[in-house]
Amino acid sequence: MRRILFVYAKLNTAISYVQGMNEIVAPIYYLFANDPDPAWKKHAEADSFFCFTNLMSLIRDNFIRDLDGTDKGIQSQLSLFSDLLLDIDKELWVYLDEKQLAPHYYCFRWITLLLSQEFDLPNLLRLWDSIFSIPDETRLEFVRYLCVGMLKNQRDKLMKSEFGDALHLLQNYPHCDVTLILNEVLYLKESQKKDSQ
Repeated sequence: MRRILFVYAKLNTAISYVQGMNEIVAPIYYLFANDPDPAWKKHAEADSFFCFTNLMSLIRDNFIRDLDGTDKGIQSQLSLFSDLLLDIDKELWVYLDEKQLAPHYYCFRWITLLLSQEFDLPNLLRLWDSIFSIPDETRLEFVRYLCVGMLKNQRDKLMKSEFGDALHLLQNYPHCDVTLILNEVLYLKESQKKDSQ
């Protein structure tokens, strides 16, 4: 993994290495390094580098500080997430806003690291299967829906929590069945589709 990140940083000097990239490459490398076919397994490093580079082409703008204030950077992603939450669950949005639980306290990491720190590996791989099964142009939107789904999954607890407890919950997301979150996302997307017709 160190070599993958080192070579990536050398080839992409505008980004270089940013803390958290290891969290993205780790699940990729794990999959390739644990392939049951030895012929595939021996190429784990090269295959991981190729996949990591392709994935970073989609999310690299989130890691570039100079883009933070633009419509391509992470602040834009957080704003789009906030707008989506407001559209889907205004009551929860207002509650979080009143508690001053801005998305950058929790959702910054969720989006930047594609939820890699929020779930154990089997659940993360299940979520990533869903993210990568859709076209490139809608993947980041789907990640935002996942983030909203995560909030909806913990809505009852959040609505009863003060700032400190809510922040702790969101920064240490509790173990749950990710199928419930995925089902919530499908429901939300379908509901929005019907509302727009």
